[in-house]
Amino acid sequence: MRGKIENLKQGILPIYEPGPEDIVNRNVKEGHLNFATNLASALQESNIYFIAVECGKCKEGDRFRQ
Repeated sequence: MRGKIENLKQGILPIYEPGPEDIVNRNVKEGHLNFATNLASALQESNIYFIAVECGKCKEGDRFRQ
């Protein structure tokens, strides 16, 4: 997980679309967006939270299963 967070901090996104990389990089540089693995520290320093967790790999056809 730390490797993924370090990549995000450096602007390396796991999203393959035009646009998000520029938006993320600009907001990280301006201090509006941060990525962290330490929940307690992140909660103290933030006003809005996005929590992302790995959900594991799904079998083909199971992607949209609840």
